[in-house]
Amino acid sequence: MVTNKLKTRREQSAQERLQVLRFIAVTYRSRTTVNLRMFDEHSDTRVIGVIERIDSEGGRFMVDGEWFRSSDIVELGIQKRRD
Repeated sequence: MVTNKLKTRREQSAQERLQVLRFIAVTYRSRTTVNLRMFDEHSDTRVIGVIERIDSEGGRFMVDGEWFRSSDIVELGIQKRRD
């Protein structure tokens, strides 16, 4: 028997939301490559790339031409450069 267990979203505190927004702004300005773990009901999902645009009112950011919701970020990280 196969069960399809969906993950549940954990609500972010005000402090966590502020930390995420600051991280997005700083990495956007510095053009730093991010490595973000995102909420997904079915599997672990990562967004890796440079943040190209920010939609503050919509709570979104763009990486590689695709929009993501900042509220879906579970873990913040910076992608180390390979030399």
